[in-house]
Amino acid sequence: MRTLVTLQSFFIFTAFTASLAGQELASPQAVPDLSARNTAANAVAEAYRPVYASLQTSEEKRELARKLLQVGRAESKPAEKFVYYRSARNMAAKEGDLTTAFQVTDQMARDFAIDKVEMQAEVAEMTVVYWRHPDDFRRCSTLFEKLIDDAVLAKKYETAKRLTTLAMNCAREHQDETTFAKLSIKDRELAELAPLPKKALSRGQPATQKNAPAQEEVRSVLIKKSLQRQ
Repeated sequence: MRTLVTLQSFFIFTAFTASLAGQELASPQAVPDLSARNTAANAVAEAYRPVYASLQTSEEKRELARKLLQVGRAESKPAEKFVYYRSARNMAAKEGDLTTAFQVTDQMARDFAIDKVEMQAEVAEMTVVYWRHPDDFRRCSTLFEKLIDDAVLAKKYETAKRLTTLAMNCAREHQDETTFAKLSIKDRELAELAPLPKKALSRGQPATQKNAPAQEEVRSVLIKKSLQRQ
């Protein structure tokens, strides 16, 4: 409890100090270059070293992730803002807190020109590795459903298929046969949209062109279903 109180006081002060430097970015801007990110990361790591050292429980680390998100929102310097978000995202993911990790990527997409769908897919894949509680796997399909639909609407079919496979694994872990069956259907539909191997070429005509009408029909159905759930 004392650690959480100390964390809260520390981050209130840090967020207030950062807010004095300026307002939150109004629109997405380019991700700061690698050199700027590295410099900011070193400075943030050094400043927060005592805080990191004081953490003992998973809940304290989750709380830290949420506080880092708050500080990032108040920070005016782009490189530091990006580093706060990245640190919050990674810590939430490593503690299995997919909800907070998704909140961070949402905020990153508002402030920086990133591929939100792809980043959330990567965060999901990272987070599931650290899941241990049955309730995490139970909520998996609900958490992933919108993300899969977003990937379909963005025409990122391979990403959608990766996420569907991940959700299927969660359903299998939770022994949810109904959800697993539903996801299996979507997985087969997405497989029809995946690029075919070169050996599938027929008489010099790409197989993707040969199967274009069927692929377009599957694509239209998937997009329609995804829009209905938005």
